[in-house]
Amino acid sequence: MLRLAFAFVFCLLAPAVSARSADELCQIVLEKYGVVSAACSLTADVPRELAALPVEQRESNVFFLSGGAALDPRSMAQLEVLAAVLQTSVMSGACLRLEGHSDTSGSAAGNLDISRQRAETVAAFLKARLGEKATEPGSRIAQVDALGESLPLSNIPGEARANRRVTIYARACQ
Repeated sequence: MLRLAFAFVFCLLAPAVSARSADELCQIVLEKYGVVSAACSLTADVPRELAALPVEQRESNVFFLSGGAALDPRSMAQLEVLAAVLQTSVMSGACLRLEGHSDTSGSAAGNLDISRQRAETVAAFLKARLGEKATEPGSRIAQVDALGESLPLSNIPGEARANRRVTIYARACQ
């Protein structure tokens, strides 16, 4: 469903610049929103350690630098797009489950903590953009989980950033 959301944004943008080539449109989406649409084959400006991931994984995850839970500009742009999409009539009934993850640096307990901080950072950012209070019941952020280092996307040395992430799942609110 999240992939559909990003494809929806791409479709909304396309009519406004229909005289441009597909590659130009893909570049505009990448520059403006920090995501590569499923309709694009671009890997420019995608960090090397993330470029090998399928587009679906890049679109449904927010990635973090080592040892932190702060959002970088690319992640903030990605989440801004998601928040805007969640406010459209098509996605107004969608709720999110966020799963925080980490790499294997440090202790398992420390990695579980940082994965929780990452998921809570994403939740707080989205709640603010959706006009929700942090403690408000009935939030569209239905679930925030921390999984630590238990489900890596990559076991390749030098690609640990792919494991430092929050995975975003969208489903109908209950």
